[in-house]
Amino acid sequence: MTNHDETTGDGRRKTNVPRPRQRTRRPALPVSKAPPPPAAASDDAATAGATDSSSLSGSDHARTSGRGGHARLLGRASSEEAALCEQWTDAMCAADAGAIPDDGHALVHRAIGYLDAMLAANAHVNLTAIRDRDAACVLHALDSLMVHAALETPPRIVIDLGSGNGFPGVAAAASWPDAHVICIERTQKKARAITECAAASGLSNLEVVALDAAQVPARVPGLCDRADVVLSRAMADLATVVRYAVPLLARDAARLVQWKSQDISRNEREAGERAAAESWLGVRPDILYPLPPVQGESEHRVRRLVVYERVRRAASHRRSSR
Repeated sequence: MTNHDETTGDGRRKTNVPRPRQRTRRPALPVSKAPPPPAAASDDAATAGATDSSSLSGSDHARTSGRGGHARLLGRASSEEAALCEQWTDAMCAADAGAIPDDGHALVHRAIGYLDAMLAANAHVNLTAIRDRDAACVLHALDSLMVHAALETPPRIVIDLGSGNGFPGVAAAASWPDAHVICIERTQKKARAITECAAASGLSNLEVVALDAAQVPARVPGLCDRADVVLSRAMADLATVVRYAVPLLARDAARLVQWKSQDISRNEREAGERAAAESWLGVRPDILYPLPPVQGESEHRVRRLVVYERVRRAASHRRSSR
């Protein structure tokens, strides 16, 4: 309260009389409306994008139902995204790859949106053996977002070979909305599930081609010599992926990024480098980074990105002739 002076009935002034504080109305917080669902979404896509109340614990369900429940659920999601951004920052620093993008929270939100749809669809299609959501956030979303450590500029065309459950192609689509991301997945059911989950989570720049990676040049020749970057995660050995990727890489400075564990055998490493040299790909330094422990693990697991880059043949000839 503030003080003021009052005049009594006999004309005397009373000083320092407390004045009641006037209530001020707080401005309403801005409310962001969710975009309407696609006009022709399939039942599977709607199911994949929905929140499964049976997956919530009793206390979670009580908190997210009734008045204010939606805001609490959004608050919990926001804290999860903030935690993932912090883990991503740590991994990028460990890889000496600089900071995460300025819009890191927004693209993490998009990646987790797809991940939730994928985990819901996983009940019907075997997309991943990782059922625990926290573990999936680390081992799928965070691991795939480390593609930023291998690229200095945003790509225009990205091809993900042997996409499986959609990652890492989904991370590229979430990171660069202006890029065209093509996921190559040979299993029809998985390809359809990736398409539906991408639609449910609003990743309109992601396309899925249901083909074996080895068949792409012959069956979809329009993808040859187009990709700024080709991605491969848990698909095959280094040399095999090189042979699949080379026809798809653009001619100048395009990159092939492969996710591997910390330990690569000497034979696989040498075979990969021979295949790369035969295909006019240079070898860039590996990128090592830690992932936080999940599901009772006591130590961080270390991951490795193996990166090859298209080099100009003329420049290579000059270097080899010296």
